[in-house]
Amino acid sequence: WPRSSSVPESSSRLNTGITVRWLARPFTCWRGRSQTSRLGFKFLVIVCALIGIVIPMSLGANAQTDTNDIVVVDLDGQINNVTSRFLSRTLNNAKREEEGLVVIRLDTPGGMLDATREMVRQIITSPFPVAVYVAPEGAQAASAGTFLVAAASVAAMAPATNIGSASVVGAQGEDLGPTIGRKANEDAAAELRSIAQLRGRNEDALAATVFDAKSYSAREAVDIGIVDLLAFDLHQLLDLMDGRSLPIHEGTRVVVTDDVPVRFVAPNLIELVLGFLANPNVAFLLISIGGTAIVIELWHPGALVPGL
Repeated sequence: WPRSSSVPESSSRLNTGITVRWLARPFTCWRGRSQTSRLGFKFLVIVCALIGIVIPMSLGANAQTDTNDIVVVDLDGQINNVTSRFLSRTLNNAKREEEGLVVIRLDTPGGMLDATREMVRQIITSPFPVAVYVAPEGAQAASAGTFLVAAASVAAMAPATNIGSASVVGAQGEDLGPTIGRKANEDAAAELRSIAQLRGRNEDALAATVFDAKSYSAREAVDIGIVDLLAFDLHQLLDLMDGRSLPIHEGTRVVVTDDVPVRFVAPNLIELVLGFLANPNVAFLLISIGGTAIVIELWHPGALVPGL
């Protein structure tokens, strides 16, 4: 910047000896600059501001990646495509951030078989350990939840919980026909046996949850080899897993949970809305209201609101 004489010499110095004239140069010569120079100066200021924002954000992201946090996700309710989407997003983010462990706290009465198979595939092919913890007290891993627990790298249950009753039924809970029911149950049992062989769990006991609709308490599940651990809360579960070698997609990995940050992941707004709409009762209510509104529009053409 050229030297400017617009700053009085008397104010050129402070008591501390810092020259004010040098600090004032960019501002005193501003009026003498062209419009192009002014735009260039504004552009430089914007670039510096962006650099000042982006660099701390990237450093923060790297710091989060280096900590290998423990990610906890709650699956509470029916298993459906929205639940599968939520789990897929969580595992993909954990993979990108190189997290050390994902814990699924499960409480479900069951759900869709195709969504369950997709979630089992995601857990088994995960490059990091995925623990499934049936909690809190009074929770259940019924029907489809049995598959998720069996597929986990480490399966745990809280006291006063249960697992099982994995027989295949219709969409409304009705019994299937003899032929279709037998085919569906054989297919589901074979899936459970394959998972049990992969994870080293009790094949016969898991197959009985399909053929005989067998259910087990938390203690029974641990005793017969369906579940690995019995933990009263998440803190105790992490303590029990510390230093364990857990199976992953390719080999095993030793899990460290001592003094590791725990991060909780919740469904986003889209998943919450889709989960609400996926409720069969809500879907039936909306269909009923929509059908009634269309009939009203046909009876009174031009009202527009019911038709819309």
